[in-house]
Amino acid sequence: MTTILFTVDSVAYDSQMTSGHVAGRCGSEKVQVLKGMLFGVAGDADCGERVPHWFVAGANQKKVPVGEWEMTVVMQTSVGPLIRRVTSEQPSGFFIEFPAAIGSGGNFALAAHLAGADAGQAVVIAAQLDILTGGDIKMIKYDDVLTVKKTLPGMRNATRRTKPRKKPARAVKRKRTK
Repeated sequence: MTTILFTVDSVAYDSQMTSGHVAGRCGSEKVQVLKGMLFGVAGDADCGERVPHWFVAGANQKKVPVGEWEMTVVMQTSVGPLIRRVTSEQPSGFFIEFPAAIGSGGNFALAAHLAGADAGQAVVIAAQLDILTGGDIKMIKYDDVLTVKKTLPGMRNATRRTKPRKKPARAVKRKRTK
């Protein structure tokens, strides 16, 4: 599987791909940046490319990518980074707080980070404890790749109206006739 750790200012992740009893280098990036957002995907290897593109295209709930996967999306807002977890079982997603981790070594990395290790060191510790985590450890600072979003993908903007509001019809008073 993998280990991806999201802290308040950066993400760190391993580069090992595991398939059954074979471990090797990952052919695609587990973390990628699309349209100013950062995506980290753990699970089925072929979902790593498809799931972020599905999300950017609007996260159509009728066309959820097949497979077992979990994805964390980091978006920059005017008040700071926002983090959202989306899974194959819950594709509508939900917001979570920093720090957060996904993958088989996620809990190890999160514990190491909470004990004082920086993001990169925490994933190195996770790799020592989880046989499905390994290879080169990579790290990305959010400030280097994220752009501020005014509206969040996959969510409706509650303040936007698609049609102008109609004025209510006036009640017409009728004169009574005797």
